[in-house]
Amino acid sequence: MPEASVLGQVGWICDQLPHHGARVRMMPDMHPGKIGPWASQ
Repeated sequence: MPEASVLGQVGWICDQLPHHGARVRMMPDMHPGKIGPWASQ
């Protein structure tokens, strides 16, 4: 699925940025393993 590949690359780039927590909160269903640490912020 090309979309998943692109979203994965964008997600990795965003993960390098200090505000990646906002992205995780906005797309929790796409990053189910990453919402824990940032969900409460």
